[in-house]
Amino acid sequence: MNPAHPSWKRFCYPGSLAAIFLLIVIAAAGCGKGDLFVPRGTGSISIQTEPQGAVITFDGTTRGWAYEKKPIVIKGVTNGWHTIRATLPGQVPRVEEVDLAGGETTVRIPLDPQAFGRLTIYSNPPGAEVFISSRFYGVANPKVEINSLSYGEHILWVRLKGYQSKRHNVIVERQTDRAYRIHLEKE
Repeated sequence: MNPAHPSWKRFCYPGSLAAIFLLIVIAAAGCGKGDLFVPRGTGSISIQTEPQGAVITFDGTTRGWAYEKKPIVIKGVTNGWHTIRATLPGQVPRVEEVDLAGGETTVRIPLDPQAFGRLTIYSNPPGAEVFISSRFYGVANPKVEINSLSYGEHILWVRLKGYQSKRHNVIVERQTDRAYRIHLEKE
């Protein structure tokens, strides 16, 4: 092409160049993402837990309890990544990310009872009610021992009639014993 030719000048108009650049960017944005246009297949998944009896949540929807002889079976699941959450009292909740590729998939989720911590709460004066994360754990006379707490931060609340209630953030660590001594003041 001859740059001196009038049609070349029209082509080089800044608006035309911007439009061509925009088309190239839009076309390039779709490159490498061919799976967006490929229809997804489906399959089924069977979910079991060890120990059995855990409540299973699949992609945010509770599906029931998983047992060895009666696992949770979900049919018509689209291929791709899915989230499974298993919860069972006395065990650490577990979340598994699973990539399904069609067909039948079996997932066995082990739950860990060893990942809990233990708290001992002492009350001065004795007789205070002890709550952790809004759950009543007993009366401290002079102490309450709490086993199998999930690790992480919890809110401890101690109350006794005639005394000011106390709240504390407490830390529970895996397989660790921690003691908290709570001194209550008269109202």
